[in-house]
Amino acid sequence: MRRRVLALASSLALLAAPAFAAPAVTTALPPASLATAAQLREQALADTTGWQVVESLTTEIGPRIAGSEADARAVPGPRRASRRWALTGSGKSR
Repeated sequence: MRRRVLALASSLALLAAPAFAAPAVTTALPPASLATAAQLREQALADTTGWQVVESLTTEIGPRIAGSEADARAVPGPRRASRRWALTGSGKSR
């Protein structure tokens, strides 16, 4: 009986929760911010550096548990890759 009462009370509390929630607040970004965001998006889509970093991490480095010996062994990998990107000019800002 006690479990039923607790279950019923919990269900009612969950149903009533939206009524006590704070009202949604709508925010608007200034047009200049939207223009900057669009410009940054276009630059990111035109540059392959992000893709190269992700590709390197997944193919050359692979999964590592943080703090493990494998994690410590993987540290030189990204440094080599970042030097390679710097030499090929892939990491240059546009």
